[in-house]
Amino acid sequence: MTAHGQEHTPGRSERVARAGAEHVLLLYDYVDRADLDGCASLLDEYTRLSLPGVPDTRGRRRVEAALREHLAGRGLHRVDLVRVSGEGVVAEGAFTETSRMATLVYRDVFSLSEHGLIASWDRAPR
Repeated sequence: MTAHGQEHTPGRSERVARAGAEHVLLLYDYVDRADLDGCASLLDEYTRLSLPGVPDTRGRRRVEAALREHLAGRGLHRVDLVRVSGEGVVAEGAFTETSRMATLVYRDVFSLSEHGLIASWDRAPR
């Protein structure tokens, strides 16, 4: 309800951001399980990926390949915070690489397409 007694109806950008937040959480799960088909289903056709130590990558198939090579099935994401900001999502947490038991504390920033698909994923260590 609003202050005037009316029900709040989410606008398009709010609906997109909510869907995008769900997609981000699913993406982490798919990456951890190395489910690349699942990952691809959440990515916009022209998506962009920027991870530390990995060349920037553009396009769904190339991003899928980069995830396969550098991240998929190599560890577990623990998500501590997900914040919706406009038509984007910020997630903070830790990624533990299981082969080395090394943990990276990260801050990921995602932009979303008009349909709530992931248009870009930028990771920065915290």
